[in-house]
Amino acid sequence: MNRNKTLSGGRRLAAGLSLATLAATSANASLITGGSTEVRLDPAIAGAITGAGVTPAATGTGILDLATLTFTFPITGGTLSDTVIPGSTIEHDGSGIIFSAGTTSLAISNFVIDTTTLGISGGAVSTDPATGDPLDVEEGVPLFSLSAGGTEEGFPFLVALTDTASGALNATFGTDLFDGGMVIGAAGTAPVVSEVPEPDSLPLLAIGLGMIGLRFMRRDRAA
Repeated sequence: MNRNKTLSGGRRLAAGLSLATLAATSANASLITGGSTEVRLDPAIAGAITGAGVTPAATGTGILDLATLTFTFPITGGTLSDTVIPGSTIEHDGSGIIFSAGTTSLAISNFVIDTTTLGISGGAVSTDPATGDPLDVEEGVPLFSLSAGGTEEGFPFLVALTDTASGALNATFGTDLFDGGMVIGAAGTAPVVSEVPEPDSLPLLAIGLGMIGLRFMRRDRAA
């Protein structure tokens, strides 16, 4: 019988600086089949970005809720290990963010969360301001780092720019607004995974530095 594990709402995968023991239900990683990751921009950072004439927007299947400054990126694949942190990857193919100012833009997409490095990588494409044609196209670029410290429910990660991402943004838009390590907001991720048959009870992952839980919820079985 097939079952799914869902991590959603307050039951989000969270990063901490210490990790309690997780009782393994299987020796193998579970395949991620869906879910979503949300990134909520810090209002002050969003104001500084737009104040510099740069507008962020969602691309592909991504969604930006302007009222809450929250990006939503569908999860398209990856694997969730028994230890969760480290050893898992969470993929978001087909969605991303574009920063634009007139005909100049920098698009980042196809994000991959790596719970071993607590980093997010992805593709990056800049455009020629004169023609709008794509210039540099890179894959696997380190874009963001994750750390514990989010204070809003459902957003336990702090999201910071890497040196690579901040350098690309500054170079593209001719500014010094962005710095490596700049926290731009907070994030939470809720992958849905397929799983092998498991015991009746599911483990609870406890994470240090302010509890953020990971629970596995079973979908209702068809009668």
